[in-house]
Amino acid sequence: MREYTNKHGLPGAIVEAVKNDDYDPGESDITATSMIKPPQLRQLEKRYENEIVEDVSDRLWMLMGKAVHKLLETTEPSSIVETRLYATVDPDTGRIEPGPHAFAGGVTVGGQFDRMTLRRATLQDYKFTSVWEVIMGLKPEREQQLNILAELAHQNGYTGIRRLEIVHLGRDWQRSKSLQGGDYPAVPMNRMSVPLRTPEERQAFILERVRVHAHAEALADSELPECTDEERWKNPAKYAIRKKGRKSAISGGVCDTRGEAEAKLSELDSQHWIEERASEPKRCSQGYCPVRDFCWQWQTESTGEPPRAQNAADEILHLEMQALRRETLAGALGDGGRG
Repeated sequence: MREYTNKHGLPGAIVEAVKNDDYDPGESDITATSMIKPPQLRQLEKRYENEIVEDVSDRLWMLMGKAVHKLLETTEPSSIVETRLYATVDPDTGRIEPGPHAFAGGVTVGGQFDRMTLRRATLQDYKFTSVWEVIMGLKPEREQQLNILAELAHQNGYTGIRRLEIVHLGRDWQRSKSLQGGDYPAVPMNRMSVPLRTPEERQAFILERVRVHAHAEALADSELPECTDEERWKNPAKYAIRKKGRKSAISGGVCDTRGEAEAKLSELDSQHWIEERASEPKRCSQGYCPVRDFCWQWQTESTGEPPRAQNAADEILHLEMQALRRETLAGALGDGGRG
């Protein structure tokens, strides 16, 4: 179990609510949410679950999400809410059957959707997010998760789903900004359509992710596949043209390349200069990743040293434990990931 701190003195009831999370992945070996995580992140979460330390303030939106899900359970009778579904996958042959543990040696994939509206034949997922997610557009992981859930529904007899939809609840929405028009959402709650992939496409994606995570299971920490720039939320470097006396770049002065910035600078006076804004993996550097302290990729990049308290003996012990856990692939994939 993770350790939680309360650095900001939040009320005891909130602290206990975060600590006493009653989430249960059911019979899942791997869940829809875990499946779309980077293999490195998921493996480190599993291996160091009892050493991860988080502050309760970082879990507040998760708590709010649970409250919304409780409200959804009282919705109109034409909807199905908070239902967990399963399918069993053979990573070697690609065979997929409905239900948990449908055949020997298979991997049970589980997922719980927030709401299925039978009248609109729509599968919905409710998210507490920044309004910027609405402004910037659909994230790939949102599409992936909902399509996994759609395939689980399809496998379990809900074959009439025609639409996928995310309902965004803007936790940082501001009325004053909404009155200015433009792309800013007019209201805090917004629906976003998600492309519904074909069953063949969905099954192929599920199979590929099951195989990726199974492969990572057998690797030592230092051998885990590194997270991609996209998975690390790494923004590309930018070159901003600044002017003396201004706190921000001039209008139209943020460029993708130094050459572009230099070309613009050549047309300006000596009061202007170029400020390089370095590329940054925000998921790592800003503490959004709960396992960065145990991550070889981040620690060697940021400190030049491997993660603390990791040595050859740790690696040998880990590999011995992994050998025992790989008696069956399903057992190896078992986790408590959400979704």
